[in-house]
Amino acid sequence: MTVANRFKTPMPLILTLVTCAIVLGPSPTVAAQSEAPPESGSAQSEAPPKPDADKPDADKTDIPKKPSTPPQQLFEGPPVPKPSAASLRGARPGAIPKPTVQLKPGQIPAIRFDTPVYDFGRVLSGSKVNHDYWFTNDGSGPVEILAVKPSCGCTASGDFDRIVEPGESGRIPIEVDTAKLKGSVTKSVTIHTNIAAPNKTVLLQIKGDVWNLIEVRPTAANFGKLTGTAQRKLVITNNSEQVAELSDIQSNSPMFKAEIRVIEPGKKFELIVTAQATGSGQASGKITMSTGIADHPTLEVFANAHVPPAVEVGPRLIKLRPAAPGTQQKQRVYVRNNQPEKPLEITDLKVSNPDIKLSLDEQVPGTKFQIILEFPDGYRAPPGGDRLTFSTNAASMPTVQVPILQTGGRIARRPAPRQNNPPAAAVNKPDQTGTNR
Repeated sequence: MTVANRFKTPMPLILTLVTCAIVLGPSPTVAAQSEAPPESGSAQSEAPPKPDADKPDADKTDIPKKPSTPPQQLFEGPPVPKPSAASLRGARPGAIPKPTVQLKPGQIPAIRFDTPVYDFGRVLSGSKVNHDYWFTNDGSGPVEILAVKPSCGCTASGDFDRIVEPGESGRIPIEVDTAKLKGSVTKSVTIHTNIAAPNKTVLLQIKGDVWNLIEVRPTAANFGKLTGTAQRKLVITNNSEQVAELSDIQSNSPMFKAEIRVIEPGKKFELIVTAQATGSGQASGKITMSTGIADHPTLEVFANAHVPPAVEVGPRLIKLRPAAPGTQQKQRVYVRNNQPEKPLEITDLKVSNPDIKLSLDEQVPGTKFQIILEFPDGYRAPPGGDRLTFSTNAASMPTVQVPILQTGGRIARRPAPRQNNPPAAAVNKPDQTGTNR
């Protein structure tokens, strides 16, 4: 009997299975069993042994075996502590570090500065002021300086003493750069320590007067809101031993003009800046001059002003909420003339809806006006809205249009009249005997 007849399996299927077995080869389990040497006795019934993992492959480079003990046990001494999650994340910029000194029970640090406020006197602008703040630990535990925080970039701290034992002294060096400072100056430095609150921080101050070879007071010609013509007067003082001669005065803006008046020859001058409003918006300029002083040959003075439009109208758009029946709405439009030398006139005042009542109130003749609009009961604006228009005699604003729109918000209701309710009558309560009081 053939194999195909015995298992009742078609011969093509048997050939296919045999071919796959030849191509794929034996399974890993079978290969391992065939490579393992046979053992006698009961060992043959146990699971086949695993390949030797420590045996290096002949085709691969030898790889050293990792130690089975933790890394900190390979060295003598105490085990290395694991880094905390905060240290792995990194300290927040500007954060105050935590104390490293562990105070023992009964230890209380205390700090005392010899001069918490230092006055450096009068210095020339551009020089650097250096000062050492000395402090003493008057407590019974170590003082630790955690951080030194100056108030601004012009102040910096050097390498300070971080841990000071009881009875000893420490030093905190501070430097102030006066290159961009003028006049009276006060800077602060905050010291953070390991002392318990409320004495954990100490505020130090350094102050003085910074002077320039040539000083200008005030430092700029500020005109603010400018309408028409205005003047500002500044005093220029020569603090050097040389004789100053101010000349070649120039302005980079036609809006600002300057002239010099001598108060004290070679020492003190008055700078008169005149501004003439032109156009509208923010305006600025720079005035330069020669001083005749070798160490300060050129002087710059800045001027600025805000020029409003000749005529201001507000609001330029009226928005109304839908009004409930019986509610009358009023709106006001304000008109201001910023050129009082040219009195303003408002004419041809009208509105597109004849049901809207208009009235004009001239609060200050030729200068301030108020236009009052009274809307009818239950006013509803058309899809395109209504429009308020009027004319003026100002060349910059001959015609003004103010659109009137109605929003789809909540209905504006008339506020309910306030009622003064009489006090509630006293309620008779029975006493402990049951009798009403």
